[in-house]
Amino acid sequence: MAEPWRALSEQSTFAGSIRIVRSLQSASPRRALYLAEQTGIGRACALRVLDPRLISSAPGKARFEELKALRARIKSDHVVDVVAAGVDRTTGAPWFALDHLEGETLSAHAAAPLPPAEALEILWQVAHGLAAIHEAGQVHGTLDPSSIIVADSRYAGSDFTVTLLDFWTSAWLRSADANAEGTDVASLFWSAPEQTEPGTAVSAAADVWSFGLLAFRLLTGKVYWKSAAQPDQATPVGVLKEVSVADLPRASRRASELGVEASLPEGFDGWFARCVARSIDDRFQSIRQAVDALEPILDREAPVTSSAARAPRRVAGPGLKHHVSSLYAWARSTDVVVPAVLAVLLLAAFGVRGHSRARWPWSRSRSAAPVVAALPSPTPGAAAPAAAPAAAAPTADAGAPRPVTLTDSGAEAIATRLGSIPRGSPVWITVAAADPAAEAMGQRLLGIFERAGWRTHPLGHSEVRARPGIFLFAAEEQSPAYVETVERALTDAHLAPTVARGYRSFYAEMRRDNPSYRGFPFEADQTFLIVLGRGQ
Repeated sequence: MAEPWRALSEQSTFAGSIRIVRSLQSASPRRALYLAEQTGIGRACALRVLDPRLISSAPGKARFEELKALRARIKSDHVVDVVAAGVDRTTGAPWFALDHLEGETLSAHAAAPLPPAEALEILWQVAHGLAAIHEAGQVHGTLDPSSIIVADSRYAGSDFTVTLLDFWTSAWLRSADANAEGTDVASLFWSAPEQTEPGTAVSAAADVWSFGLLAFRLLTGKVYWKSAAQPDQATPVGVLKEVSVADLPRASRRASELGVEASLPEGFDGWFARCVARSIDDRFQSIRQAVDALEPILDREAPVTSSAARAPRRVAGPGLKHHVSSLYAWARSTDVVVPAVLAVLLLAAFGVRGHSRARWPWSRSRSAAPVVAALPSPTPGAAAPAAAPAAAAPTADAGAPRPVTLTDSGAEAIATRLGSIPRGSPVWITVAAADPAAEAMGQRLLGIFERAGWRTHPLGHSEVRARPGIFLFAAEEQSPAYVETVERALTDAHLAPTVARGYRSFYAEMRRDNPSYRGFPFEADQTFLIVLGRGQ
């Protein structure tokens, strides 16, 4: 049965003054989306209702109060407005009522290349919103065309208004549960390299990176990364390889590789290169600086040879054929960044800058209780926030240290599972960097394997810094049955292992392309490795 806050009925009253019009489906376990109306004044709004457990602790309540006040500090009409916010007495759920926008996502609006003048107008409005966000001391962090609405203009002299959708709750959801927003690879196409590195402070420079990619998208109708051409086949490791390791061709060259016939404006290559420089110091130092440098480039008439290019169009009135609400756009958008993608967290956790085999599959074992590490950052785990805080997003504050926990009943469950099958490969367990609690747990796990009749190697230690959690690396993509048994044993003990297969070939390729890569080398007879992570 759905929780009450997730199943508000049509025409019901919520929080005393909001009438529910209809529900909009969302895959997120932490939020529900509704089209609603403020009673008394008849104003339509987009209602975002969040999981009550987010404010079950004092830090959660403080975070909500901070977010309620955030929009008032952002001085731009190009960021969606908050018309009301609070906590519903009946359900205990925190909520935001946001301005309801009629329009289309920028993804739909720019399905084909836009003329430079129209692209510039859109980018100016986006930059205005981003600059205001940065002046309020915030980073957007999830900028992509699906998180931007091109709506009917409410102002004289303008054909359309561009609005950045609600972004501030996304980081909160990610910090509360890294898996809450799904594992959509599409979010990585707009993420700066530093956003995949746990513990790295993310600044406004990350939005400069995304802004450059957005400009390329508007002028070409294509996402810059080649893996985006076949999104169904794209994997986190493949996208990360492009974003963080592979060469970055000039914008004009990449446009040609993607089959774009329209020529990019003169000077755009150099401007784009400054946006997507992997070194933060080499990027434009602010959004204002970036858009100021772009204006003279797009103001010039660009040669056009593609029939796909079109004249600027009005968005208001009949020209807008596909009206969608901003709320519906949220339901379809990734609304997440980097961090929330489990594969990204795992790659970044072990120092991988996004370079791997496209066929390296990932899986996440589910469990009702988490592995809790004695580290500054919380660990990915189960849905209940009190039991399993998720890996923190780069901008989130680290949680308090928590002890590594393996209960007696959990140890017994592992022993029972391990003793039920023929013994497999020798057991390797490694502690990632020095951590007394993780070390103690590693020794205890080795003892359990030994008593179950498995051959073991002494506990290993690695200088690789890993995020909290237990990681099971399988050497091959098709692993022996006993590797799956080890995974089930850890799951039986409520340790929620994160599993990666095909690691041997991944490691070999990483070493070939980057000799300084450390990782975890496998012995010839080794079929799996258990790694106990720690904090940063």
